[in-house]
Amino acid sequence: MRESKTKETRYVRYTHRERPDIEYDVESSYPYGGPVPYVFNGESCYQVRTIRNVSFAEEVHQSERTMMPSRHFFDFYEPVEG
Repeated sequence: MRESKTKETRYVRYTHRERPDIEYDVESSYPYGGPVPYVFNGESCYQVRTIRNVSFAEEVHQSERTMMPSRHFFDFYEPVEG
């Protein structure tokens, strides 16, 4: 599992299970493992940093942090090994 450290925050790279052209870095609770859940607008979410998402032109070149609902997250995304 690839991990990176940015300003004392650790991220783990996740890719879409069926669309390898979609990748996110997800804030991790390293060394404890797993993404860090937040409550955003009353919903459990993970903070993600877009690495690559060719589905949306505005996300191809911009690495933005955003909140992504955690429900069903692991149904669609898996950690990148390496």
